[in-house]
Amino acid sequence: MPLGIAIFSTIARADEIPLWMLLTEPDASISVGSLRFSNFGFFGRLAGSPVLPETPDEIRYYCENVPDPFCQQTIAPFQRNGDNGLASNAGYESPSFIMMVFDVTSSLGLRGMTIAFDVEPVPKPGDPGDTFAAAYLFPSFNNGVSAGVEACTGEAECPDGDRFVSQTSFLAYNPQTGRMEPALLSQAHVQVEVFIGDISYRGGSASTITHWDITFSEVPEPAAGLLFACAAGMALLLTRRIRTDLRH
Repeated sequence: MPLGIAIFSTIARADEIPLWMLLTEPDASISVGSLRFSNFGFFGRLAGSPVLPETPDEIRYYCENVPDPFCQQTIAPFQRNGDNGLASNAGYESPSFIMMVFDVTSSLGLRGMTIAFDVEPVPKPGDPGDTFAAAYLFPSFNNGVSAGVEACTGEAECPDGDRFVSQTSFLAYNPQTGRMEPALLSQAHVQVEVFIGDISYRGGSASTITHWDITFSEVPEPAAGLLFACAAGMALLLTRRIRTDLRH
């Protein structure tokens, strides 16, 4: 499948693409709904994987010839609660850390993001090891807009209790009010970090991160807003009609 061609999908039909192909094809992109993802980059180390080659040609040759855990990573279009994004099949064992960057463009406007991940087996309270999946927008790359969100397990990383889904809105500093306020972006440069290991120095995790995903909330389409307004108007008229009938 040519990666320069946008790939459309939903949660019911996810076209998994090897991560290494996204890193080696200069025009690689994934599209889902009104979102387009491009300019992928990767840094990390997976359990059982040696230090990886760096150049696209070296990565391509390596993954075409070596059954390495890194080369088995896939990325797919994804949908959660109506929001579109990306998901990975992961399979990270302790110790593993990955950092992936990409650009996401929306024809409607981006206003927030959600990060989520699955761990099997789910760590019990007091189990050694820590896990997290986090996503960041840094102001210097996003016209002053910033955001940070993290889902995690483990006493060191998540002292208030495990959370497997976490969401946030995009914010920008307003000099007129002196406050951080909700912001809207047509494009964002995003950094995703996923970790499983021993932050707490009590031993590595016996669990596996089996999946992670990131989705983005967008401005509703005008047609959707009009439909909602019409539905609300019909409900109001129906309520008034019922009240009128009851009076008679």
